[in-house]
Amino acid sequence: MKSQTNLITARLTPQTEPILLQIFRPNTPAIMAPNGRATASTVTQVPVTPGHMPPQQFENLVDGYGQPFHVPDFSINDIRKAIPKDCFERSALRGLSYVLRDLSLIIITFYTFNGWLDVDGVESSLTRWSLWSVYGFLNGLFGTGLWVLAHECGHQAFSPSKVINDTVGFVLHSSLLVPYFSWKISHGKHHKGTAHMQRDMVFVPRTRDEHCQRFRIPTEKLHEVVQDTPLYAAYYIFTRLLFGWPTYLLTNGTGHDFHEKQPEGRGLGKRNGFLTGINHFNPQSPLFEDKDAKLIFLSDMGILAAAALLCLVGSTYGWISLWKWYVMPYLWVNSWLVSITLLQHTDPSLPHYTPETWTFVRGAAATIDRDFGFIGRHLFHGIIETHVLHHYISTIPFYNADKATEAIKSVMGSHYRAETRMGPLGFLKSLWRNVKMCRWVEPSAEAKGISEGVLFYRNRVGLGPHPKKFGRPAGEHFYPGASISDSALSCFRTVDNKVNQTAWKDNALVLFLSTVYEGQETVVCKRKRPKAVQPYSRPIRTFFGDEAVKEVSIPAIAVDYNYYMNAVDRADHLRANMKTQHRQRRGAGRAIALSFLLKTAISNTFILQRDGQPAWKPYRTLSEWQDALSDALCKEFYDICRQTEPSRKRFCAGDEFTPISQHKWVDRGKRGPCKGCQGLQIRPNSCIY
Repeated sequence: MKSQTNLITARLTPQTEPILLQIFRPNTPAIMAPNGRATASTVTQVPVTPGHMPPQQFENLVDGYGQPFHVPDFSINDIRKAIPKDCFERSALRGLSYVLRDLSLIIITFYTFNGWLDVDGVESSLTRWSLWSVYGFLNGLFGTGLWVLAHECGHQAFSPSKVINDTVGFVLHSSLLVPYFSWKISHGKHHKGTAHMQRDMVFVPRTRDEHCQRFRIPTEKLHEVVQDTPLYAAYYIFTRLLFGWPTYLLTNGTGHDFHEKQPEGRGLGKRNGFLTGINHFNPQSPLFEDKDAKLIFLSDMGILAAAALLCLVGSTYGWISLWKWYVMPYLWVNSWLVSITLLQHTDPSLPHYTPETWTFVRGAAATIDRDFGFIGRHLFHGIIETHVLHHYISTIPFYNADKATEAIKSVMGSHYRAETRMGPLGFLKSLWRNVKMCRWVEPSAEAKGISEGVLFYRNRVGLGPHPKKFGRPAGEHFYPGASISDSALSCFRTVDNKVNQTAWKDNALVLFLSTVYEGQETVVCKRKRPKAVQPYSRPIRTFFGDEAVKEVSIPAIAVDYNYYMNAVDRADHLRANMKTQHRQRRGAGRAIALSFLLKTAISNTFILQRDGQPAWKPYRTLSEWQDALSDALCKEFYDICRQTEPSRKRFCAGDEFTPISQHKWVDRGKRGPCKGCQGLQIRPNSCIY
């Protein structure tokens, strides 16, 4: 074993022994006894893989139109088998012929308006700019066609040659001020995580909570609010079509905001926005990895070269000419791109999935085909009409996509979605309707259990199903924009009912998140009047008046936070909050050793299961292995305690089987009855105070 893997030498702890037992003896399930020792059993097995979970049952799902929804049940192999083999054939010559055709249309249009019609010679300024607007619209259509062909290159659907694909795609996209390789990488991630709430790269919808925070609406009262203005919808469409694409490149505007999961740690503490380092031009952006740096740099060089050429044209022929010749068609290209992509992934009938319920097949089915008539079929190369197929197999060239789409309809059945009524007019109507109806996503009103992981669009304009009603929790509501009086205590639960949120205003406003406290528990404590005379201490001094000491009712969550979080360093903090089974002595060396040995044991087990032959699919990252250990241990002890104490109250997170009262200690040196707080968690935040 040592010759094949590099193990860190350390003694294994009792908590890791059952995992190793199952690695080397996969037919002998391992459980943890209440005393922390490993035992062999044929009854209970540590559930560390999804394979041990019962089959998922999705019920009571209702889409944004109020129609019943069923989760797709076919596989990607079923899709591939249904498509004729000739649909996969690609031709570089045929692809280049379409590039030549679109370039010819752009050149002919340019010389028609700039030479034959001599638009600049028209006396009427209104007529002159109207003609240039027609020119911008037409070349915007042809330019969008070139954009789509570069998109084909990014998916290797343009030709069998990767060199030809990337060369043509790089030149075409750079001429349209698109960073080809940067877009190619992020767009590939979009295809791998379509409709995933934490991985998708475009048009990730806001959740109910996020929508309420943005518009300062109490979450529990959202179902009562029905007003909305068409003016806002028009403003949304205008700004999204005009600025949506450059904003996405510069800020990752509509993409996911879970960058902490970036494998190289680039996304820690970063959020989407301007000047945050999250964009398509920064090689150090969390959207990319170290191996992508050269490609990102090459994409930037392509943009700079195109920009330099445009500046040369502007300085030579005039900036107004540059605006008419290039900028106006460029804005149309961006608008078409945003509207097409928006309507491909936004519709009241389309679901979105949480990480627990998402699969590639389900995500790819969460797209819709539309019809844009002659323009869509010929000028836009069918990207609007065959997008569902494109998300399943993106290497099929566009000229074979219609045939392949017809082939997969028999496999997808009712899961294939298309809206073809009224052609281009229906496309534009869908844009207005979807902006009104698709405001945020939430679970269906009657969904329970795993079904709550399938989210659908809802709105507050009275279209489709009404937003889900949530009962008013105990205490007052606190949300962004709400006011709270001095010495007031407000609390409410999150929408998923997993976390209690508490706001307490003493000398200043303090916010708490807890999975243990309900938020209303208070403790009477003696407080001394502060000696400080600075302005920030005046409110609390006014509260004390002439009394030097006063009994004050303080939230229990604040008291315990001040008590248990009073640790010297990280190792001391772990020792203070995670009681172990052996005698402890304070000291710098032992404090460091405690944390080191724990990490060493976890690292050893990770390497063993990764390079060995465990009964489950090996975990490839240490963080995933830590999460699996923590979940398995907590689940194991929950089952044991439920057998002995079936009447105990269960909580939603952390230690799920011990009442609140038993989480408190009179003396810090004594071990409390909470098994979850005696060192049986791997993650410190498994039990939050």
